Amino acid sequence: MKEKPRTAFLAAPIVLLRGLVQAPNVAMVVIGVLITFSAVAALRVPINLTVSVTPEHSVRFNRQALEALPSAQIITQTPFTQGEQRFEGVALSNVLDAAGMGECADLKLSAMNRYQAMLSADMVARYQPVIAMKRNGQAMTLRTLGPLWLVFPLDQYPAIQNDRFYSAMVWQLTDIACQP
Repeated sequence: MKEKPRTAFLAAPIVLLRGLVQAPNVAMVVIGVLITFSAVAALRVPINLTVSVTPEHSVRFNRQALEALPSAQIITQTPFTQGEQRFEGVALSNVLDAAGMGECADLKLSAMNRYQAMLSADMVARYQPVIAMKRNGQAMTLRTLGPLWLVFPLDQYPAIQNDRFYSAMVWQLTDIACQP
């Protein structure tokens, strides 16, 4: 049996591409508009962090509530970014204090995509991770692993440069729950 030529399948994309090449200004405007709207939409992701102290008591933090806490900064390299990065936000310990988190052995961290990680209270006290809202002076978006990302000062403590701590660096952080 003779195979049918595939030129019919290629005709539509070629005609479309030819039209874009002939009208580059229109194509550039359309592409620019799409990029602008997608960037603006990515920045508009609201910050909502829920800290569950007990099953009956939880505290929600929005951007304003987090920004009202003392600011913190970490300058470090991560296995998820290239080169040294400056992360700005609030210390996790300050968020836990503001939520009224008392004795808590472990924390369960949850992300938008349902990823979960466990973090001991001892790790928080010893290494003072930051819930970052900015990276290199820019508000973090979903595309840049935000709007909230728990970051450890990895360069300051070489002993924590391992998978246990990397897995606790939850980006797109949404929930923290006390695990007694």
